[in-house]
Amino acid sequence: MPITKLELDNVTVFDQLEIEFSPGINVLIGENGMGKTHIMKLIYAACKAAKSDALFSHKAVMVFRPDGSNIGRLVNRSKNSNNTAKIKVHSDTANIGMTFTNLSRKWDAEITGIRSWEKQTSLNSVFIPAKDILSNA
Repeated sequence: MPITKLELDNVTVFDQLEIEFSPGINVLIGENGMGKTHIMKLIYAACKAAKSDALFSHKAVMVFRPDGSNIGRLVNRSKNSNNTAKIKVHSDTANIGMTFTNLSRKWDAEITGIRSWEKQTSLNSVFIPAKDILSNA
């Protein structure tokens, strides 16, 4: 059950983004600071949320480590953005969504699709931070 689509509204560096993934290997290419790692972190957090021991919002906070461990820090802070962020991750059988504002504390977010998302048993992922890859080289 692969991840098939990611939708972001007003999250980190993204005003709006919709990516449809193809089966197999997908490659993210772009300049520094464009959000490639943010995409990978969100997908990783969603895959980990398929295990019933952690909420999607909690995993996102643990992966991003925002100031004060507040998920509200992940809201895009550009002048034209509003104060609500939305994330939706789709697999071929379910989807999970998360909505929060810049005032949200800790991992306080509205989560949708939890029950069907947790029924997936084959969502596995590994995330290796870039600094760990560089230090290994």
